[in-house]
Amino acid sequence: MFYEIDFLPVDSGEKSGDAICLRYGETEESQTVMVIDGGTSYSGENMIKHIKKFYNTDFVNYVVSTHPDGDHVSGLRKIVEEMDVGELWMHQPWNYAEELKDKFKDSRFTTEGLEKKLRESYPLANELESIAIEKEIPIKEPFQGERIGNFLVLSPFKDWYLELVPQFSNTPEPKEITEGFLKKSVRAILNWVDEEWDVETLSTKATTSPSNESCVILYGELEESKILFTADAGVLGLDRAADYANGKGYDLSGCTFIQIPHHGSRNNVTPQILNGIVGEKVGKDGEKTKTAFVSVSKDSETHPRRVVTNAFNRRGANIGRTNGKWICYFNRRPDRPNMYDLDYIPFYNKVEESD
Repeated sequence: MFYEIDFLPVDSGEKSGDAICLRYGETEESQTVMVIDGGTSYSGENMIKHIKKFYNTDFVNYVVSTHPDGDHVSGLRKIVEEMDVGELWMHQPWNYAEELKDKFKDSRFTTEGLEKKLRESYPLANELESIAIEKEIPIKEPFQGERIGNFLVLSPFKDWYLELVPQFSNTPEPKEITEGFLKKSVRAILNWVDEEWDVETLSTKATTSPSNESCVILYGELEESKILFTADAGVLGLDRAADYANGKGYDLSGCTFIQIPHHGSRNNVTPQILNGIVGEKVGKDGEKTKTAFVSVSKDSETHPRRVVTNAFNRRGANIGRTNGKWICYFNRRPDRPNMYDLDYIPFYNKVEESD
């Protein structure tokens, strides 16, 4: 089986996003094409060009929206509108208005009123759904246990997702506020601390937003490679994904390719989580047996966090980043014109101080 996993550049400055496309198969004629998030509208346009030029097709078997944040879902509208799509996988929280209406502080919500409010809260996702319906593209929801081609959805499971929706920042005020989610802004000014190979300063406590925790996490096996896509998931989602995978007989620490969550934010991973999904630490001169990609915007000065990339380095991963470039992880495919050589992220002796 051949495969190509392409991470395309998204945005500039400190605003990042994910735009990932891949194909796999025994032959090009029998290939499966998949898109996981589409970045901005501009990213979506570039992805269409990329798929047509390098995958030699205008057909995408599966389009996956991991969560409704604009830097992930916006470009998918272009993909679904302008390409021939087999299936769209996305969460549709408005479909659960009847189940959710009693979870919000405003008790006046009717089912119809809450559905309208949820659609208004996520206009880009709502538009994505409308385009798919107009084109008669089947829409399926990516909950735990579903299979999308060669990939298994590890998280979120449906009941937990419905617990998270009222906690999203864009939805109405919830009746009860769940503690343990990130509510503060990330500091712009950083203090630096020393770090050595044997001294890890990555915090054992990390929290991200409920919307990030609702992200679709995917695990797949392509030839002998084991692949993990994490989107913007945090500790809670990754932990649930690992537990589910273990119950199905999959050891995520055996993955050969891993997406670093949330552009390398230190709010999404801990040493314990990384031990489970990447593997235990290796010696400083140990063999690098894994590849980890991270989507970061061009000229970003804050992502990926050094304390995070050091943690991946310690666990035997070569780390590639977009930073305005297209990067590719592939098997049995030739290099393409204008491909960049991967400039792997080194181990740093100065990292960001934990809050």
